Order: sequence, then structure tokens, then C-alpha cells
Amino acid sequence: MTEGERVLAGVVLGTESTVVADRTQGEMEIETLGVARDARNRGIGELLVRELIHAAHDRAADALVVWTRPSMRTAQRLYDRIGFVRTPERDFPRDGQTMLTYRFPMRRSARQG
Repeated sequence: MTEGERVLAGVVLGTESTVVADRTQGEMEIETLGVARDARNRGIGELLVRELIHAAHDRAADALVVWTRPSMRTAQRLYDRIGFVRTPERDFPRDGQTMLTYRFPMRRSARQG
């Protein structure tokens, strides 16, 4: 996402590669989502996540999954607010931390904006 020539945010939606080691067939994954520090608190992250939900729905995915570091509390609040469900049974270790995983089942996306 840009503003003029400046990049404000970027995202990678995964379908084949895995970051979440036990992603099941039919799930898509937000592999990376970032918003420039000085562009935060403008709703850009939420807009991107909602667009990814629509993209996953359009591709007939069963669910959209995402992982986050424990320190990324703003992202966790965003996922909770949008309707992602915490899936602690899918957490995994990375770089000495336990990565937290969330799942958004597509059957709910048709009812959410």
C-alpha cells in the first residue's frame, strides 16, 4: 500500500509455502504483514487484513491463518477484533520465542465486512 511514492505497508499471502508448520490443506496464511511505524494507527493494517480475508474467501480457502510474536500486542488485538480465533495448539518455537497462531474460518467471512 502506498501514499504517493511512499510505501506505507506490505503483505505476503501464502498458499503453498509454510511458516505455520501444521497448516492444513485448504488454509491460506498471512506470511508477512507490516505497516511503516509512522503510518500506524490509521487503519491500514485492518484494511489489509480484511482484504486478505476476502482474497482467501475468493480463492475458496477453508481458513486464513496467521502467526505473531508475543510482543506484537497491537496485531493480536487487531486479529481478535476482526474475529480470528487463537489456536494455541498450533503455536511453534522460533528464534527462542513461542510464536502465537490465530485462525479465521472462512464460513464467517461472508457475514463480516
